[in-house]
Amino acid sequence: MKKFTSLFLTFIMIVSLAISAPAATETNDYPVILVPGYSSSALQLNHPDGTSEQVWGIDMQEVLDLVEESVADIAVGAGKMTQGDYEALARVIGGGVVEICGVLALNPDGTSVNDITPIVPNTAKACRWDNLDDAYKSEKVVMEYVQRELPDEMIYNFQCDFRMGSLENAERLHELILDIVETTGCGKVNIIAISHGGQVTGTYLSLYGTLGYVANAVMCMPAMGGAALAYDALSNQVSFDEKTLIQFLEYGFGWETDYHWIVEAQKLGFLDDFIRELIPYVKQVLGYWVSMWDFVPLDYFDDLVVTLDPVESAPLIEKTTAFHETIMKHYGENLNAAKDAGVNITILAGTGLPSVTGLQENSDAIIRTKDTTGSECAPYGQRFADGYRTLNTMCADPTHNHLSPSMEIDASCAWLPDNTWFVDGLFHGMELADSYTMDLVMRQLVSKHPMQDVYADKSFPQFHAASSRAETVHAQFDKSAEGYLSSDDTALIIRNTTLDSNVNIYGVKVQGADLQFESFDVKTVKAGKSIELKITGELPETSLTRVAVTVFYIAGGSYTPVGSRTFDFTLMNGEPVAYASETPLVPVGFPAVTYDAPDCVKDSPYASLINAFRLLLIKTFRYILDLIKIFA
Repeated sequence: MKKFTSLFLTFIMIVSLAISAPAATETNDYPVILVPGYSSSALQLNHPDGTSEQVWGIDMQEVLDLVEESVADIAVGAGKMTQGDYEALARVIGGGVVEICGVLALNPDGTSVNDITPIVPNTAKACRWDNLDDAYKSEKVVMEYVQRELPDEMIYNFQCDFRMGSLENAERLHELILDIVETTGCGKVNIIAISHGGQVTGTYLSLYGTLGYVANAVMCMPAMGGAALAYDALSNQVSFDEKTLIQFLEYGFGWETDYHWIVEAQKLGFLDDFIRELIPYVKQVLGYWVSMWDFVPLDYFDDLVVTLDPVESAPLIEKTTAFHETIMKHYGENLNAAKDAGVNITILAGTGLPSVTGLQENSDAIIRTKDTTGSECAPYGQRFADGYRTLNTMCADPTHNHLSPSMEIDASCAWLPDNTWFVDGLFHGMELADSYTMDLVMRQLVSKHPMQDVYADKSFPQFHAASSRAETVHAQFDKSAEGYLSSDDTALIIRNTTLDSNVNIYGVKVQGADLQFESFDVKTVKAGKSIELKITGELPETSLTRVAVTVFYIAGGSYTPVGSRTFDFTLMNGEPVAYASETPLVPVGFPAVTYDAPDCVKDSPYASLINAFRLLLIKTFRYILDLIKIFA
């Protein structure tokens, strides 16, 4: 979840500010409501004497003071952890969580233990951007893009008690929309919803989407169908995927240097044991939050909800069951009804990543792709076999191809197949890290001419490979839609996605087709620029087979300059191959590929030092861990 602060994770994602702004847009005349990510609204505790105090967001000074007071206990706990005793440190950290955030706990029935309300009243006047104290503005970096197109008096920030369920918060959103419509006289509003805000907005559209108050609703990686994070926490099955976690940080910080390979060499399994000891303390705070139960995906809900006491938690069970049964189970019909009533809905999803907390399913690292979109997804690490025919449960138009280039996602089953865009490799909450995503968001949110479907503008294909600066390179063919390949294509376009570093391309390898490119030694691509490699091989006259193209490069100015990136393409060049329904799934990858660098690359300082450098870092990392264990 964008800006998620789920208490059992102790890292904070900071997005890079150095991203190019979208071009100026001819805007529509509707105000914009931001429905932000989880825990974005400030909350206050109301005392019987009429006074109040802020109890959320977290005062970092209070956290630092608590750490300073507990530093000795933390040191002792850390030492015991290296010897396999995780409970001591969990008790110190967990106690701090309860001390700071325990006031936010709900009763087993889903009601608040204390009298807590959002600090900002739920009115058009109070929620208007230019009336808000800066401390109460959410998603400020994202909203800077909106501010470039609209005056502050046309921007509103929805505030809610995020502990409560989506049904309750959708009612609050409806009240705010009615107030804005009446106050401004605009008749309609536009909505930008992020993560948890997407679940609230999806619920609102399910309940009120046919009433005509919304013109455009743009949902960025919405948690409509829940979040793997919540399931992992409530079921106490957290298992960190360290590589994905480090990649998440690389993406968020816009690092052009890869660090995740260090963690691949040394899995930090002790983190999982520590978090499992910590979760019981965290559950003291959020174990009965209705929103956390609303986050449980539909296919896990029945098995997990029975862990609640059927008597004392009966009202909570009733609330979250009603949400799952009346809203989550029926998003397809609900959203299509809103669409038929005139709401232009856009869903943006990240794909191709496992959950950072353990659930090994196709996701944006926090939310499963199927829960963001309703799509049918192959199990993580597998794809649909060549020749796969889409199920077409929501879109049966034979001219539409809703199969992802990686052949992992069948978007013909999505709630809105023609209004859902997918970005392979885009981490949750990292819209800002890829100009494609923010250009898409702004086009759909404020322009006079938003796209009505994924076919309206070829520059916004339904399937896009992430092009963040952290990815270094991006590749697509020149004539086909991104992610696809046919005999019409004459060249491979390779773009340098970094902001200020040259990239030397020294090889391209193709698997799945006998395709070759013009001979070359090394090609230098300046930051933000592209090169074209002419195709010299021939393609088979067939369709619905997967082709993988791996680009090998050396990035200037990086501590880890030698790298590669593999891109998925679906071949569309004739009659589809036969589909072997008895073996519907196959492994995602081709065999690992290597590429022998040309002599001029082998002789470079980068190539001569990189392996020794990596080995040194890996050995140092392991040595430090061993020292901790010895002296603890």
